[in-house]
Amino acid sequence: MTTEIPGLPPPTERSAPLRRRDAEPVREAAGTSRSDLLRSVSTAYTAAHGHPVEHDTLVERETERRRWAVGLRTALVALVALLVVAGVVVVRDLRAVSAEPVPLDGLGAGQLPVAERSEESAGAGTPDVADTTGEPSAPGGRSAGADDTGPTVLVHVVGRVHAPGVVEVPEGSRVVDAIDAAGGLTPDADSASVNLARPAVDGEQVYVPAPGEEVPVAAEAAAGAASQHGGAPAVGGLVDLNRAGADELQTLPGVGPALAQRILDWRTTHGAFGSVDQLQDVSGIGPVVMERLRELVSVGP
Repeated sequence: MTTEIPGLPPPTERSAPLRRRDAEPVREAAGTSRSDLLRSVSTAYTAAHGHPVEHDTLVERETERRRWAVGLRTALVALVALLVVAGVVVVRDLRAVSAEPVPLDGLGAGQLPVAERSEESAGAGTPDVADTTGEPSAPGGRSAGADDTGPTVLVHVVGRVHAPGVVEVPEGSRVVDAIDAAGGLTPDADSASVNLARPAVDGEQVYVPAPGEEVPVAAEAAAGAASQHGGAPAVGGLVDLNRAGADELQTLPGVGPALAQRILDWRTTHGAFGSVDQLQDVSGIGPVVMERLRELVSVGP
């Protein structure tokens, strides 16, 4: 039995809280369904596109972007290096072709390039040796520079030369001109034993020995005769061993720059020569050379 208490609402009004309590399970069930729905949507999205909070895809994209940036810098460096190399090649080629070519039609026979002169020499049967005087050797050992209308001299050049034989050179030529007309010195020639600056004499024999080789007697006699005709002073104009300088000593047959310097060095070290025979004390002057020089030198006070 229900007893009414004064001041309280009737029982029908007190039954409302009981209805709200009955609605709470419904709300909880609806919230659970909503959470399940969100979880399902999130799982499906993550499976398709990845978790929205995670940034692996963004990191990979950034890494790819950075890798491409590094490759671009490398390509630029390579391009710059290629341009520099191309510039160097272009400058070198421009320098190579900057020289104005000389037409061959305007060149004379004595002005042909060395290569062409060598070919002509080979075709003529002479050795392929460049002429030190700038003129090719003519057939038969005759110097092409000899003037056909001017006076010439014949010199027999033998020994360490490329084309031994009789050569014809203009009158007033030096021994070096005759040797050049004979093809020039060989690598094993002793050029210091020959006075290359001596004037060439018609009919003489010039012998070019190897280092340490004795000059044949015939060549010595020919050299002595040449000295009497213009190579060295004749009797009455002998070379004074105590006064002569290097140039004057080199006018003697068989005395080159090296031997003349040794004579001067001996004179500086030992004083004046006391006799002509004392010349044998100089290194390089043996009995053969001494006999050749004996009548051409003197010893002054």
